[in-house]
Amino acid sequence: ALREKRARLIKAEAELGAAELLRDAAEVIMKNPSALELRRMQMITEVGAEQNTMTIIMMPSEFVSLARGLTEVAGKVAAKI
Repeated sequence: ALREKRARLIKAEAELGAAELLRDAAEVIMKNPSALELRRMQMITEVGAEQNTMTIIMMPSEFVSLARGLTEVAGKVAAKI
């Protein structure tokens, strides 16, 4: 039981550290949006260097916002029916 407790604490500390790093990265990207594009290009380069069958489809974040809006409208329409 003690070993499991230690393992949970270690995992929680690692998750906290990861969350803090993500927060820091978000702050950098908010100050300089081109950093996100550089990260995106780095990710594509890393995936492309591996021999795999992964397909990456790049789309603007506006598409995600549009899809959310359409989903909300569809939900409201369905609720009225």
